[in-house]
This record gives sequence, C-alpha cells and structure tokens, in this order.
Amino acid sequence: MNNAKIKPIIWVLLTAFLVRFILAIFALIQAKSLRIFHVGDTASYLKPAHDLLTYGRFTSNGFPEIFRVPGYCIMLIPGIILNQVELVTVALQIGLTCLAVYLVYKIALLLFNNNEPIAVICAFLYALEPLSIIYTVKLLTESAFACLILAFLYCFLKYFKGQSLSWLLVSSIILAISTYVRPIAYYLPFLLTLLLVIWELTKTPHKIIALFHALLFFSLSMGPIYLWNIRNKTVADYSGFSSVVEVNLYYWHAAALLTVKEGKTFGEQQIRLQNQLKNEVPKEAFRGDIPAHLCCTPAYTSPTVLNYMRTEAKKIIFKNYLIYFKLRLNGTLNLLLNSTPWPYLTTLNVYKIDGFADIANQQATEFIKKGLLAGMAYYLNQTPGVVSRTWLILQVNLILYMVFALIGLLSKNFFKPFPSLIVMTLGFYLTIIPGGPDALSSRYRHPIMPIICILAGYGVYFIVVQFKQRFMANTK
Repeated sequence: MNNAKIKPIIWVLLTAFLVRFILAIFALIQAKSLRIFHVGDTASYLKPAHDLLTYGRFTSNGFPEIFRVPGYCIMLIPGIILNQVELVTVALQIGLTCLAVYLVYKIALLLFNNNEPIAVICAFLYALEPLSIIYTVKLLTESAFACLILAFLYCFLKYFKGQSLSWLLVSSIILAISTYVRPIAYYLPFLLTLLLVIWELTKTPHKIIALFHALLFFSLSMGPIYLWNIRNKTVADYSGFSSVVEVNLYYWHAAALLTVKEGKTFGEQQIRLQNQLKNEVPKEAFRGDIPAHLCCTPAYTSPTVLNYMRTEAKKIIFKNYLIYFKLRLNGTLNLLLNSTPWPYLTTLNVYKIDGFADIANQQATEFIKKGLLAGMAYYLNQTPGVVSRTWLILQVNLILYMVFALIGLLSKNFFKPFPSLIVMTLGFYLTIIPGGPDALSSRYRHPIMPIICILAGYGVYFIVVQFKQRFMANTK
C-alpha cells in the first residue's frame, strides 16, 4: 500500500476549485438564467468576439473596435462556437484561477527560499480571497489577467534566480499577451526594463550581455503591444492602444471633478458630459449609435469624438489639478481599503444589476465629494441591511488580509532579495495606475490581491513562528 501523503498544495487547489465551482452552480440555480454571469461590460467583449469569429475582423457595429483589445474576446470564442459562452468561459476561468493559486504557491517558493509552509499559506489565502472567487463567475477580464500577470511574474523571477535567457523571453511574451487582455499593463515593459537594467549593471559582471538581455526583454514585450497602436492608426486613425483612456478621462475623471465643483450627483454629471459631447461634436463625427451605458462606449471610434473627449477632460483636470490630486489619492486608498458589495449580491441574485445602480451612484457621489470615509459610511448607514451587512463582512475580511500583509511587509527579512523588490514594484504599479476617480469598484484591486496574499501569507507565518518561539521560551 502506498502511504505517501497528498501534498498540502493539492488540498489548497481542490479547495479553490470547489469554492468556485459551487458558487457558479449555486448562482445558476438561484437565477435560473445564464445572464447571471454577465455584468455591464460583458456585452462590449461579446460583440467584437462575435464579429471576429464571423467576419475575421476585430470590429463592432461594422466599425473597427478600438475600445476593447482582442485578448479576452479571443478567450470568449470557444464558448461562442459551442453556443455556451457563459458555461464554457466560466469553466475556463475556474481553471485559470486554480492555475493562479498554484502560481502564487510557486512564486512564494521562489521568494522565501523554498519554504513550503509559507507558500501553502499564501496559496490558501488566495484560494479563499473573495475578489478572486466572485470574478471567476463573471464574464470579465479579471481571472485571465491575474493568471497571466502571475505567470509573467513567475517566469521573470525565475530569470533573476538563474539568469536563463529562456525564462526572460517567455516572461516578455506573456507580459505582451497580458496587455492584450487588459491595457493597464501597457507601461510595465518600460518600468520593468529599467529595473532589469539597474539589476544587470549592479549585480552581474558581464555588462554587455546583461544590457542585451534588457533590450531583448523590452523589444519582445513592447514590440507586439505597439503593433496594436499601428493597427489602430491604420484602421481608425487613432494612435493609442485603447480608447478606454479617453472614455475614463471624460466620463470618470472629468465627471468626478465636476461633481466636486458643481454639486449634483456623479451620474448626473456623466449625463451632462454625454449631452455636451452630442452638442459640441458634429453628428457626422459619430460612428454608429451612442450606447446608453455611459462608461462603456465602444462606438466611440471616431478620432474627432475621442480628441474632443481627451482635450475637454484634460482642460477640466488642469484647471482643477489640486482637487484632481486629492481625488487620485482618495481613489488609490479606496482601491486598497474599500469593498464593493454589488458583485456578490447580484451573483447570489439578491439584487439585480439595474436595482443596484441608484445605490452605486449615491455611494460614488458621497465618496467623490467627501472622501473615502464618507463612502464607507454610506454603505454602512444608508443602504438596505443586506447591503451594509455584506459590505461589513467584506471589510472585516479585507482588514485581516491587509493587516497580515502589513506584518509581512514590515518584517526585517522581506526586502532583502531583489526579487521581492520586483514583486513590490509590480504591486505598486497595479495600485497607482488605476487608482483614481474611476477606482470606485474593488474590482480594480483584483490584480494586486495575489501580491497581497503573498505578503499576508508571510505575515501569518511570521506570527505563528513568533508565537511558537515565545511559547517554547515560556515553557522552559
């Protein structure tokens, strides 16, 4: 008989799978509709995915798609082919999230000198992390992007451990792919190449070879990304990577500033800006109909429209730069420290997405006008009981994760290896870039939660070790 024990990581992976699988089944039974796996942004990925499959071109409504990038849309295609896009995609996302849990384990082994208990704790924390769980069953980019970023990080760290060029090449390709899933990774090649150059010049004797490695990494990561800029310029006369930049600046950043300056609700200011856009830009500049969903506007493929949105938003921001700085700071804190109940309540069919719109608008207005604590107080004091209780449970969980992460971060051993600096730089980037007036949803915290779990896992281990040492000392 084989008495070999099952490795703890297997149990962790099984836990991660079962929690997500059971949630998907429960949500489907409760809602009795596959639409339970959709959110407001889902349609903006499905439309270009259908067009790509049908016509072989990345378009929406007959016009080049420049709002979304093709990475996640390609992932939707198997489900579209099988006529079960929700079930197939959720199944894929469950698999990707389990892989992400395993990658957290492997990264922790690299960071903590193959310390198995620390790595298992880190993976277990991520297996039970609420954002990772809930967005597995939503047709959104979160699960795919988190898995890709972790795969990139693992390969990148493996290069630093052994300086094998193959790991560096693979990491650069994965980084490029991740940007095609979520454009937030667009500037990472610049930042990471800089870190790579610093490390190569200070730690390695072969400077020329080292600089060649850095150049190769930048070329293979940024080159494929820039090809999409060229594509957009060619087909739509738009030089950016994704017009989500202009949409966010106009409908989120500028609208937030106007909410502070002029009063009214955040939603009312968004509508005002939409009407202003219609009035100021000639009708012939629009391509297709303007979607009713203010924050998801893939029909804005006209350079004239996008230029107006970008110029007008920057004008509002530059006139109110001190208020804008405060909004960005509040947004960053909100991203790190606040929870959003609606993904959980809508998944469990307690609320319909449309039914949560008024609560979300009022909470956003409170947060934008008065800051983080006011936004939290709104959830706690001015929402129905099920909303406030859900928010409170999520907040307690988040506080525990953050406290353990802070303990891990402040421990005297964590910052010694250079790979730890890479991990923290990545976490800092993924916090600062989306941390603005548009960071009203805890969804934007999703990409950094694996890093939080790695820190928290080390924090938990540190506490246990300290407790054991003191207990042993007291019993002698």
